[in-house]
Amino acid sequence: MSRSVIDSGVDENHPDIKGKIRLKKDFTELGDNGEDVRDTTTHGTHVAGTIAGSGHASSGRYMGIAPEAQLIIGRVFYRTETGTVLTHKTRNQMSTISDAIVWAFENGADVISLSLGQLTPNNGQDEMSQTIDRIAEKGVVVVVAAGNFGRGSERGKRQPKTIGAPAASPNALTVGANLFDPSMNGYKVAEFSSNGPVEVSSDLTNPINIKPDIVAPGVDILAPLASGQNLSNGQIAQINGSAKNGSTPIYTNIVLEPSIQQFYTFKSGTSMATPIVSGSVALILDAFKKSKGITNDIQWQSERSKPIGNSRNVAQFVKEVIMETAQKT
Repeated sequence: MSRSVIDSGVDENHPDIKGKIRLKKDFTELGDNGEDVRDTTTHGTHVAGTIAGSGHASSGRYMGIAPEAQLIIGRVFYRTETGTVLTHKTRNQMSTISDAIVWAFENGADVISLSLGQLTPNNGQDEMSQTIDRIAEKGVVVVVAAGNFGRGSERGKRQPKTIGAPAASPNALTVGANLFDPSMNGYKVAEFSSNGPVEVSSDLTNPINIKPDIVAPGVDILAPLASGQNLSNGQIAQINGSAKNGSTPIYTNIVLEPSIQQFYTFKSGTSMATPIVSGSVALILDAFKKSKGITNDIQWQSERSKPIGNSRNVAQFVKEVIMETAQKT
């Protein structure tokens, strides 16, 4: 079974990623729908490695949450020489990302991880959010970063609601970030983590939707570093803006041992919390399939859209399980 990462591509030759790419496609203008998914930011490589990294470069020490997973990679943004993050100069950015989501679904992804989003608060009625809603109805779990504009950010201080698209989708599993606070000997929500509720539509037809749905560790997450990149030019979380928009503070003073410095880096943001949840979802789905005796994609596509108890399908069931078993932060 495959997990999809829609992001800035991936370093296919990284020791932790090599051999894990089942399918790939470039949706940016650079590749014109080809298979060149090289990562010019290290964002996508970090995310992919958090989900499925083998840990080979560290002798198994720094492996991903679901190291047995195979990956479907869609590149939807890249960094220009001036530092601007773009999807496509001539295509609508929402359409580009929506196309990538549909492509991943049509090619067998059962978890789609989206560590990206727009800056403007949203009511979930946009094209990307509605695409996620349709995919989720088929039983596919779509995990989305909440964004990095919480009350501790300059934008968050000016407006109370900072959940954008597609994190505002009611059917997305929207992930915020938390961090360990030694003063309270426990975890708290990171100040940069975006918060809801989502905006109400102008016609008042959408219900109040509290977001994010869950938080996960999102500060100083260690994961694969794309070749030729470093933390300073890979620190992004939002598309359609400069690299400094949506960036998050670096908390750690840890220095990696020299033998692995070229392979790993620390990053912070809801983009880093999201693949932790995506990997956890993958493990839950694998256990579910095993309990049902599901051994192939045809069986799975039929089973995942069926109701489970009071849940309308597997996607809703998994979202409810994760939220109900989470500890309060």
